[in-house]
Amino acid sequence: MIFAVVMTVSMTTIVVATVWLSSSLVRDERWYEDQVRVKFAIDGACEQAAQDYTAGTLASFPSTRNTTVNGVSCAMTITDNSANIPHTMSMAVTATYKGRSLTDTKVVGMRKAPSPFYYALFVNSGFTYTGTLTTGTSGSNGDVYVNGSLVLSGLGSTINGDLESTGTLSVNTATITGNQYPTATAVTFPTVSSANYSTVANQTVSKGSLSGATFSTTTGAYYLIYCSSSSGVSISGTFTGKGTIFVNGPVTISGPVTPANSSSRVAIIANGAITFSSSGPHSAYFYANGACTLPLGGLTITKGALVCSSLTTLGVALNVTNDNSVWLSATEGANHRLPGYYP
Repeated sequence: MIFAVVMTVSMTTIVVATVWLSSSLVRDERWYEDQVRVKFAIDGACEQAAQDYTAGTLASFPSTRNTTVNGVSCAMTITDNSANIPHTMSMAVTATYKGRSLTDTKVVGMRKAPSPFYYALFVNSGFTYTGTLTTGTSGSNGDVYVNGSLVLSGLGSTINGDLESTGTLSVNTATITGNQYPTATAVTFPTVSSANYSTVANQTVSKGSLSGATFSTTTGAYYLIYCSSSSGVSISGTFTGKGTIFVNGPVTISGPVTPANSSSRVAIIANGAITFSSSGPHSAYFYANGACTLPLGGLTITKGALVCSSLTTLGVALNVTNDNSVWLSATEGANHRLPGYYP
């Protein structure tokens, strides 16, 4: 009798313990599933924020938002992380589901469409370069893009960065420190309209030459000089402050174009061709809505970019190092009203 009672109690204890263990395992499994749901929800919320940045609907920092992903409430604080890692955002997310919360922080890249001004040299047509082409220094700031096929047949060329072409690439003895991308996806060559610049100019000039300038400090976009002469303007000299020169016609760079100091920068936009009669050295963003002609003595751009629809005089030494300010900053391209960033 006593044995039977003991057995009954033991079996009851085992059953109760089994039920408790099973319930505990079920709870643990459900909490694990909830954690997985929450983590995927955080990933989804961060992905949506990254897409919003690309679309332009997330345009200022810091930014806070509350969103729900698959039943999980996500409270987000998004900040610009570019000071730590260029072109990144930091996303702090607190996700709440069934009364429990999980906090996580992710660093996400700022996805943007490529700009011609990310490259040291951007040419909107294919060509064969018989001179020596050198871009960038120490393996960086020397990316090159060609919309067409590119042949580098000259000796001693060095591309300190990536080489992209929508056609074929033939580099021969050239040194490419980065990657080569033949048949790459086309990057849009932006065009310009004089009306978009004349109506917002801080200063309008009609003379045929411009020898240096001091750009006054402005709020928002940088100081803009509009040159109305459609027959051509000759530009050279030292430029103080940050600003842009738009010429409604061809441009001749007749002497070195240089900034006055490290906090100065100039962009020169030609609604036509650019002809360099001066080898430099130059420091500027150059854009030609037409052909770019190089001087017989070669051309050196120590900091800036050369963006043009086509390139002529292909047997000389060409040295260009990109000014990566536009790449590193979310606002510099628009502040200079560079084509593709403005209007």
